[in-house]
Amino acid sequence: MPPTHEDLVDLWTAASGDAAWRAQVQALAASHRQLLLGIADARYVDGEDDARRSRTTYAALSRDVDPSSPVDVRRVHRLFEGPFDGGWPLELMHRGFRHAVDRETELRCGTLCAQQLVVDGAHAEGLAVVEAILDRTGGTGVEPEGAALLILFAALANTSRWVEAVPASSAAVRWTEGRGRPAWRVIATDNHVRTLLTLRATDAAVVALEAHEAAVARLAHEPRVPALATARGYAATIRLFRGDAAGALAALRDGAAASPTAGAVGPFLDVEV
Repeated sequence: MPPTHEDLVDLWTAASGDAAWRAQVQALAASHRQLLLGIADARYVDGEDDARRSRTTYAALSRDVDPSSPVDVRRVHRLFEGPFDGGWPLELMHRGFRHAVDRETELRCGTLCAQQLVVDGAHAEGLAVVEAILDRTGGTGVEPEGAALLILFAALANTSRWVEAVPASSAAVRWTEGRGRPAWRVIATDNHVRTLLTLRATDAAVVALEAHEAAVARLAHEPRVPALATARGYAATIRLFRGDAAGALAALRDGAAASPTAGAVGPFLDVEV
């Protein structure tokens, strides 16, 4: 017996990341999957809990969402608007990057796809997507270009390709000059300092650390506290690399005072101290 409208509403209400729920909605006939997507569309505006259920439904039925359709592309964008249960539908993101109805959707899908591939350890595949994004955006200054540069750095750092990471981190720092979110500037300058210190390029790291500390100073108080502690850790590392153990300890104390609960204040000191 086919499900009634009420049955489909109940399915939408029960939306979750549970594998059994996903299997149940994916097993519906195509016409009923479209009806369920229509319910998700209609209920999306009823509050954040309902929006989360709808996004969870879009993700579960991602194979029924067509990013080349002007109607369906709204569903794709809604996935970026807030949290949902279950993993990102990478297959949909791949299709969006290849066949999206507009360039904005194409780049958003590609950026998410590249990021998730790198997080999952598929660095070669993630780099291929990043390179394709940069081919489309290089020199334009649009946000996906900056995101792609940060993802490029992550892929190179995760595979210890530190020499290649230097121009990548430098490019990300240049991109964030006067554009992008303040947090992106902090991430980019942090990456650059870390790369230079990994390669023991201490003099260059001193200059990079000044830019990083300036970026940290522009953050709101709450995220600034742990970032400041990490910057103190970098300062301590520089002093240690220059043979100033007493100065390194003083910088560590400054970091601990700035953020007593921040934990480690530098990725090098546990080995060096």
